[in-house]
Amino acid sequence: MAAYGLAVGMTGDLHEGLETCQRALSADRRNAEIWAAVGRLAMHAGIRKKAVDAVARGLALSPRNRDLLEMRDSLGERRRPVVPFLPRDNAVNVRLGRVLHRLRKSGKGGTKPA
Repeated sequence: MAAYGLAVGMTGDLHEGLETCQRALSADRRNAEIWAAVGRLAMHAGIRKKAVDAVARGLALSPRNRDLLEMRDSLGERRRPVVPFLPRDNAVNVRLGRVLHRLRKSGKGGTKPA
């Protein structure tokens, strides 16, 4: 059912494809392939948060699933906030995160990745 939903969603009707995959999930939430289909459709639809959530749920079930690992790499992974007790979008976390990212990128130190 998820493969059908993925095919429908990729060929035109994203809404129907996502609904079909949601029905497949209601039948079997422990199937990483269904989560991969949901993630792929969410990426195609531009719903990044849903795609990231679907990939994370799928990888929790099947950590070596190639499709899910490729999607995670293309979506990117968020690091923990620099100051964990502040919200992620707090100005202090945003600025410190950008500075640390630049330092890591240039190879000049910073803290180890979380």
